[in-house]
Amino acid sequence: MSVPQLSDEQRGEQILAVFDTAFGELLAADPAAFRVKFRKMAASAFAFYRGTAGLFYHDLEQDKRGGPYLDERTSRVWIHGDLHAENFGTYMDAQGRLIFNVNDFDEAYVGP
Repeated sequence: MSVPQLSDEQRGEQILAVFDTAFGELLAADPAAFRVKFRKMAASAFAFYRGTAGLFYHDLEQDKRGGPYLDERTSRVWIHGDLHAENFGTYMDAQGRLIFNVNDFDEAYVGP
């Protein structure tokens, strides 16, 4: 099973819908920051795809089997697409304990 091919217009609408889901609330809170983000993303295909992990996960999900590498034996795991030293830090947990762990999840997803 593969993802059905969309017209350019349909794909554009789909991308905007995914962006709205991923960034809508944040965009409404700080439109200027997202203008900068979207301008950077428009600079190149690399920049676009680096800024749109949510679109990748949306496309992966469209194929209900998750793609050619997955089957009924696979399970779901936490995928972190932006894991580097600067995305580790401290925070307080619900019991007030100081925790050192990953603290930036904007490119994270529960995936196959």
